[in-house]
Amino acid sequence: MSAELPQGYFETMSRSAGLGIVATDEHLVVRFYNPAAEELLGRPSAEVIGHHLLGIVPPERTELAQRLLERILQSGEGTDFQMRYSRPSGQAMQLAITVSPVVEEGRSLGMALYLRDISRQIALLRDVAQAQKMAALESVAGAVAHHFNNILGGAITTADFALASDDPELHKRTLGITVTVLSRANDLTHGLLAFAEGEHTDTLLVDIRQTLDRYIAGLTSTLEARGIHLETDIQPVNAAAPPKGITQVLDRLTANAIEAMASGGTLSIQLAPAPDDEVILRISDTGPGISEHLLPRIFEPFFTTKQPDRYRSTEHPGLGLAVVYGIVKDLGGTISVTSAPDTGTTFAVRLPAKPPIATG
Repeated sequence: MSAELPQGYFETMSRSAGLGIVATDEHLVVRFYNPAAEELLGRPSAEVIGHHLLGIVPPERTELAQRLLERILQSGEGTDFQMRYSRPSGQAMQLAITVSPVVEEGRSLGMALYLRDISRQIALLRDVAQAQKMAALESVAGAVAHHFNNILGGAITTADFALASDDPELHKRTLGITVTVLSRANDLTHGLLAFAEGEHTDTLLVDIRQTLDRYIAGLTSTLEARGIHLETDIQPVNAAAPPKGITQVLDRLTANAIEAMASGGTLSIQLAPAPDDEVILRISDTGPGISEHLLPRIFEPFFTTKQPDRYRSTEHPGLGLAVVYGIVKDLGGTISVTSAPDTGTTFAVRLPAKPPIATG
C-alpha cells in the first residue's frame, strides 16, 4: 500500500506548478493565486487575493468575462478560451485559459482558472501561415507565368514570321491563330477572376429547386451514355440563388464526378435544409476517391489530381474547382470535400437560404 501524501502536498504542488493557477470562492473572490500566475499577469498577490476575479480581466473584456463566468457557474461545465492580455508594464501576451467550476457533492465551492502564455506558439503559427501563403502565391505565380508563356509564346513566333512575309493567306491564318490564343488567355483570366471574386454577371434570384430540376433533366442522356446511374434527393427548401452561378457549380462538380467514374457508377445530387438558416447541396460519386494528403489543396488554382505535372498545358489547367470555390464564396456560402480511396467523393456546398422574391 502506498504511503499517504504529506499534509499540504496539493497546495505545495499548486504553488510549484509551471502554469498559472487562480482559484476563487463561490462569490468569485480570489482565494488562491500561485507564483506562476503572479509572474504571468504581472500583478502581485496583494492586489489580487481577496478581490473579485473580474479585477484581473482587461476592462474591455469585463462584460464578456462576466457572462462567461455566470454561465459556467450555472451549467457546472468548464470551458477553454484564448485572450489577449496586457501586463501593467504594457507587455502584451496571448493567454490560453481553462476555467473549471469547483464542485463538491453538488455544491459549487468556486472556480479554478489555469493560465498559459501561448504568445510564442501564436507567433510560430503566424510564421507558418505566412510561409504557406507565400509558397501558395509563388506556386500560383509560377503556374500563371507557365500557362501564359505556353499560350502566347507560339502566337508571338507565328506573328513574327507573318510580319516578314507579304503572303495575305499567311496573315489571315495568323490572325485566326491570334484570336484563338487570346480567347484561351481570356478564359484563363476569367477563371482566375472567378476564383478571386466570384461571378457577378447574374444577380437574379431563382428558386434553387427549379435550377436543379432543369439541370438534372438535361443530365440524364449524358449519364446513360456513360453507364452512370443518377440518384437525387431534392427536399423542400425555401431558398433562391442566381441560376447561372448554381449551374456553373453543378457543371464543374458533375463533370469531375463523371470523369472519376470512367467505368460507370452512381452520381448523387442532394438538396436539404441545414441549421443556421442555410441549405446544403451535395454532389457525390462512387469513383476511386482522392488521397487524404491531396484534399487540403483541392481548391487551389492550377492544382489537379489528374496527373503528376501540375502545370500541364490543356484547355482546363486545374481551374475547375478553384472557380467553384470562388462562385460559392461570392454567393455567401462555403464548400467542403470528403473523400478517401475506393470510397468516392462528396462535395458539400452550404448556401444561405435567401427566399425567392415574390412577384405579381
